[in-house]
Amino acid sequence: MKDFYKILEIDSSASLNEIKKSYRRLALQFHPDRNFDNKLNEKKIIDIIEAYKTLSNEKLRKKYDLIYRNKIISTQPITPYVFLKKIQDIRKFIYDKGANKVSKNALYNCLEKLLSDKNIKFLHLNGTHNILKQIIVEVSRYINFLQDIDKDKIIIKLYKLTGGNDEMIILVKETIKQNENKYNFINSIISKLTYKLKKMFNYLYKFRIPI
Repeated sequence: MKDFYKILEIDSSASLNEIKKSYRRLALQFHPDRNFDNKLNEKKIIDIIEAYKTLSNEKLRKKYDLIYRNKIISTQPITPYVFLKKIQDIRKFIYDKGANKVSKNALYNCLEKLLSDKNIKFLHLNGTHNILKQIIVEVSRYINFLQDIDKDKIIIKLYKLTGGNDEMIILVKETIKQNENKYNFINSIISKLTYKLKKMFNYLYKFRIPI
């Protein structure tokens, strides 16, 4: 997987303006007109263009970012703690980017790979009771960000992760319910605020009150 952030010489938190600025600089530096018969630079400019097209497109960047964040720690020795760290990094990614800017499909694909049957078996053999509980709690936080059809698939994976342990089965049920209630509560507040703001602006517009 190509590191588009490294290719454009920018940080993974770079804004669109920073991406454009870096792209223009590099495109000028490695432009074929300035580098005759330089095969290495020809490949470089192709990578720069590919990186720019991906990172300057909001939808493509969402998908790339989740895969990228998963990849950058994939060279670490595989341990149950690494799985937990990867899942915790998803939470940080969501909060940094904003839930509305995260691709639901990309989030599902990321969780589905992390909780593959092979990985669950590995966690059963090598993970501590505490690590498994932390993974369950973390994943439960993301379920409401998924599409309905994908929520059930991840919940099934969480039940597989319990290994039939009664305590962890209860934990899955409770954390999913708690996070669902919290998610619905927040959405309810947002809906009420949106309604009130809309009503206020309609009133101001009706009477042409300057704001």
